[in-house]
Amino acid sequence: MGPEGLPSPEQELARYREHNNDREDERYRHFLNRLLVPFHARVSATFPPPSPQVPLKILDFGSGPVPVLGEMLRDSGYDVSFYDPFFAPQQDVLQSRRYHGIVCCETAEHFHNPRLMFQKLFALLHPGGTLGVMTTFLTEEIDFDRWYYRNDHTHVFFYRRATIAWIAAHWGSSVTIPRENVALFTTTADADPGGTSQPGQSVR
Repeated sequence: MGPEGLPSPEQELARYREHNNDREDERYRHFLNRLLVPFHARVSATFPPPSPQVPLKILDFGSGPVPVLGEMLRDSGYDVSFYDPFFAPQQDVLQSRRYHGIVCCETAEHFHNPRLMFQKLFALLHPGGTLGVMTTFLTEEIDFDRWYYRNDHTHVFFYRRATIAWIAAHWGSSVTIPRENVALFTTTADADPGGTSQPGQSVR
C-alpha cells in the first residue's frame, strides 16, 4: 500500500473508538491470554520472577482505549507502562527506558512503517528481552480479496510466517510461534538491539 492509501489519524481514531475492549468480558480476556500466557512463560524463563524489590518492566505498546492486557500483566506482578499514539501518547515511556518484555497485541497490522516500528521496539528491550506480537497471520489458504482482516481500513500491513522469520533474522533474535497468530521474539543475552533507532525518537 502506498502512502496515499493509508488512513489519516482522524480516520484511525474514529475506527479505534468503535472497539469494545471490556475489562469484564471473559471471552475477551481469554482471547488476550493467547498472547499473555506464552509471553509470561518466556519472560519468566529468562528473568527472575517479578517482585516489589526486583520489578520486571513491561511495555504494553498500542494499549488502546482500555488497556486490558497491560492491566492483566500488572495483576501478575509486572511493572507495566502503556503507550498508544492516540490514547496514551506519553513519549517518556519510549525514551531512555529498557523493558524486560513488550507486548504488541493486535497492533502490528496498523504500522504504517513496520521497519521503523520494529526497530524502535527491539531498541527498547533489555538483552534477553521478549517482544510478544499477536496479529492474524496471512496464510496460503486465505483468499485475500475476501479476507475479513483486510476489510478493516486501518489494517495496512499483514504478516506471513516468512515475514516473522525475516523480522527475527534482521534484528538478531530467536522466534517461536507458540500458538496460532502469536510470535515471541527473544533477543540474545548479549544483544545490543539499539541499531539506528535510539530512545528519544518520537513514535506515532
